[in-house]
Amino acid sequence: MGKEITGSSELRDAVHSLAEDLNQLVSREHQILQDELGQVSTLVGDAIKTLVESFNNLSRQVAEQENLVQLIVTEVLDSNDLEVEQLARISALSQQIKHNVVTVTRSLQFDDIVQQLVTHSHHRTEKMEELFAGLFEKLSELKVAESQDAILVAEYLEAMQKEIIRCRVALGKANPVKQTSMGAGKAEFF
Repeated sequence: MGKEITGSSELRDAVHSLAEDLNQLVSREHQILQDELGQVSTLVGDAIKTLVESFNNLSRQVAEQENLVQLIVTEVLDSNDLEVEQLARISALSQQIKHNVVTVTRSLQFDDIVQQLVTHSHHRTEKMEELFAGLFEKLSELKVAESQDAILVAEYLEAMQKEIIRCRVALGKANPVKQTSMGAGKAEFF
């Protein structure tokens, strides 16, 4: 919109172009927000499924470990080979339990990921709200200027176009959360 707009046909075209740009931006942002919220839903569902599976495995393994310990205690005097075999099984179960605890812990960290996604989405909606408030203000000023000066109208339209471009750039910042499942990442104990 760098050139001077003076005719009413050019003004209408500029308004239509502005409205089209705004519509495209709103449609794009709506789709991005929907995708991010879908990502949140997928992550939460994945974490819950992983937690349920891990806790069920832990429960079964602890029960099996208890049974083996009871067998060892009752049969320790009968056979040394049996004791060694059962102790090896207890050790293997302990390793499986440790693995499941790490998996559960990693899954519990989904809260941080969800919060990052929600904050990012909230920031995007705030930017859109700021854009609409600014455009509404300029449109209100444009109504007053419309009948007075075509050059002033063109300046308002150009300012609005620049605001849309500035918002588009600000909204183009990448999503900070790249993780799409809870099956990856390192585990940190709380």
